[in-house]
Amino acid sequence: MDELNQLFREMKTEFSYKLSSIEARITSSEEIITSQITAHMNQKFEGLNKDLEYLQSELENQEKRISAIEKHNMQRNLVFFGVEQNDKRESYFQLQDKILDIINNQMKIKTERFEIQSVKRFGNIEKKPRPISVCLTTLGKKIQLLKNKKFLVGLNIRVQEEFPKKVLDVRRDLKIKQKMEIEKGNIAYIKYDKLIIKDKKELTHNKRVLSESPEHISPNENNYTQKKKSHKKYRANSNSITSYMNTKTIPKTQEYYNKTTLPSRLVIVGDADQNPPEQQNININIDTEQSSKIKHNNLYFATYNVRSLSSHERLLELDTALKRIKFDVIGLSETKRLGNSIEEYRNFILFYIGQTPGLHGVGFIVKKYLKENILNFNGLSERVAILNLSFDKLKLSIIQVYAPTEAAPDEDIKEFYKTLNTALSMSNRNVIVMGDFNAKIGQAKSGENSIIKYGYSTRNGRGEMLIEFAFENNLPILNTLFKKKDKRRWTWRSPDGSTKNEIDFILSNLKGNVTNIEVIDLPFSSDHRQVRATLQLQTAHKKSRKNYGNQPKSSLLQDDEIKTYLELLNTSINNLMIINENTVQTFYDKLIHAITTSQQLAYNPANQSKNKIINDRTMDLLKRKYELQKIKPKTRSMKNELSALYKLTSKYLKTDYEEHRKNIIEKHLTSNSSIKKAYKELRTHKSWITSLHDSTNMVHNRRDILKIATAFYKKLYSESRVENVTHMNDIAYNEKPSHTEYIPFDITEILSEIKKLKNDKSPGSDK
Repeated sequence: MDELNQLFREMKTEFSYKLSSIEARITSSEEIITSQITAHMNQKFEGLNKDLEYLQSELENQEKRISAIEKHNMQRNLVFFGVEQNDKRESYFQLQDKILDIINNQMKIKTERFEIQSVKRFGNIEKKPRPISVCLTTLGKKIQLLKNKKFLVGLNIRVQEEFPKKVLDVRRDLKIKQKMEIEKGNIAYIKYDKLIIKDKKELTHNKRVLSESPEHISPNENNYTQKKKSHKKYRANSNSITSYMNTKTIPKTQEYYNKTTLPSRLVIVGDADQNPPEQQNININIDTEQSSKIKHNNLYFATYNVRSLSSHERLLELDTALKRIKFDVIGLSETKRLGNSIEEYRNFILFYIGQTPGLHGVGFIVKKYLKENILNFNGLSERVAILNLSFDKLKLSIIQVYAPTEAAPDEDIKEFYKTLNTALSMSNRNVIVMGDFNAKIGQAKSGENSIIKYGYSTRNGRGEMLIEFAFENNLPILNTLFKKKDKRRWTWRSPDGSTKNEIDFILSNLKGNVTNIEVIDLPFSSDHRQVRATLQLQTAHKKSRKNYGNQPKSSLLQDDEIKTYLELLNTSINNLMIINENTVQTFYDKLIHAITTSQQLAYNPANQSKNKIINDRTMDLLKRKYELQKIKPKTRSMKNELSALYKLTSKYLKTDYEEHRKNIIEKHLTSNSSIKKAYKELRTHKSWITSLHDSTNMVHNRRDILKIATAFYKKLYSESRVENVTHMNDIAYNEKPSHTEYIPFDITEILSEIKKLKNDKSPGSDK
């Protein structure tokens, strides 16, 4: 029995030991499993945290993009408050008419219907009229409206910029802070969703404290200081004609006259003056054509594919674009103007030749101050033309070309180079060949270093033909002489902007005289860029006394300005003659001042620009187009705006020219009742004689044409042409003319001829 008890005790002890070991193992297993599960869960949560952070950053970026899109979409938007809503179901066009009426009549800004992109009311229907959101086509129009919103004071209508809802909430809170800063004495204003605070002390413009003048001043310096002070006093009172006459700049005492030395000059300035004074700093508008005659030895010549100059509006746009650059001669490709003509405009001379309606055509634009340097213009075909110029002993031939495209037949390109070789045979020794060759020359190959130095892109078949032509005639391609970046080499861009090639070239045997060549972006509707070269001419200047004159060309063009000038000058001289206490020098100075002041007061810039063709609205659009062209790269909205500006400027140029013609005709019909004077003022150019028949051949040279015309009229009006007729009775008359029987017209013949006439060519109805 005792043995059994002992055995049970041992078993119990053994079971308790095993149970404790099992519990320990279970506890350790639980800890291991828990740690593994915890580690695995932490790993999973780390990935989720990273994903959450990424989503949060993406959400922030999306919110920024949405804010940027909202800001851009509302960039041209305005909100009109207080516009009456008579009918709850008012149509879109009724709402648009209300806005146009407010802008045109109340805000005094001329606005057309197409300048408003959209109008709509928003908000809940209440007793008060709902506000109107107006989207304009241009940002400039929005700025104009905000400047003129002062005219709406007292009409219960107000205008403000449109902002997104979040920005409005931010601006509402910022206005409270702005008010607090203004009360502190600071300058505070809200810019979109930010508060700008500036201390008034920061707005002082004193960059440094000016040093004090020394106390000791010599007598000569004292006299000079008195003269400077009197000159400043005279400038301050320049609104009055007699202010300077009556100003006591020098004490009129006998002691002063005893100390006064002889005057610096005793004669009036003139063409025969051998000692001209120094140029006076007088602010007078000098004629631009006179100032454009730059005394330098550089000739700026360029080639440009204009795509079309078929209308006068295109020529106006090109003239406006060319005012931004420096040039002397520009060769034109694809002018698309019919005929062979030379036209002299106000600032330039246009040469062109065209044979196919709406296609091809070449020409030149030459600055007017080179008029005396022109020898002749010869248009060989609608693809090749020659312009011969003369500079002292240097005679220069410029050949402008427009080659067939790569899709044209080979016969056309062979005929083109045949005509080009004919032009070279007719040219002077110094020659420039330039234009749109529609060829890619690529990189230089072995043995081509004399023609090509720095290539661009790859070469095609037309490029091989151009290289062969350059080798045969020893004409280096000037585009390759200077190492330029690729973005400053291409001259043509495809409509989608993905392809850019260099196909416009300038070739010349004056390689050593070319100092630079560059590609220029013009604010003009063309897919080409201008290529301009600078040629240094080895010409000697002939000094002439007339270049030393200090009398600028008068800017008084209107009759009323000249009349006002003469009246003011007469008054000034009469006041001047009353004052007897004058030396010769002071009298001369005051006389010069009277003349220049009278001219300044009589000059009215409004008269000079009142007959301008392109108005300010179109000029602003042209400037905006030029600004967008310079931005690289462009966003999608910029591209859309630029595309719209191309169409809008073309339309406005045509409208401005028609408006200009209508105003000139109305002016002359009202004042003179003469349409002839109106047409005379509207005449844009003067045509030259392109060629004349001599006894043997056709003459194109300007000097030879002048000689032939002079000889013709001398012979026509010479006395030797008058026959010796002593009396009227010596002239024999056939008193009995031969009688011919005439058949009267039939009614059918009359009706058939009337049907051939064009409609709307005479007053009254055509029916």
